[in-house]
Amino acid sequence: MDNNAALKSRLEKLSPEQRTALLQQISRLREQRQQQGDQQQRPAQDQRPLPGSRYPLSLAQRRLWMLSELGSEASAAYNIVSAFCFDKSLAPERLQRAWRSVLANHEVLRSSFGQHDGKLYQVPRDADQWCLQQQTLIPDTDVETQLVALASAEAGRAFDLHRDWLLRVIYCVADTG
Repeated sequence: MDNNAALKSRLEKLSPEQRTALLQQISRLREQRQQQGDQQQRPAQDQRPLPGSRYPLSLAQRRLWMLSELGSEASAAYNIVSAFCFDKSLAPERLQRAWRSVLANHEVLRSSFGQHDGKLYQVPRDADQWCLQQQTLIPDTDVETQLVALASAEAGRAFDLHRDWLLRVIYCVADTG
């Protein structure tokens, strides 16, 4: 007899009172699980690192720190450059708000690094302090060439882990003259 058949057989043997009690218990357990699931899905505000507080670096952050100490070439190896072109106008204010929302949920991207008494630490910042960089492209010059040059320059530019945000977004606008 498989498990479902055995369970069905046992349920059929219960009295109406026992069935009612079992259903009430199952209902209570479902409510408890749902409440626990809701609490786990929504991080409590007090569990998030507070801007300005110091926290130890993760192992990946320590590797990044060590590479930055070796020099800009080694540290720039972690950079990921992407370019996106949009056919329609994109409001830079909305783009900045969207990236700030991402930063608000990812402390690692909004933290600066420091060292005190030989111990490394990170200090999360307020996401609302991050600013979208804006650049106007040169008119009468190939847009694609300018974007490739900008992306190449950014790929080689190391982050200053003491001061820089670990996310750079540059909003480029083609000047139509």
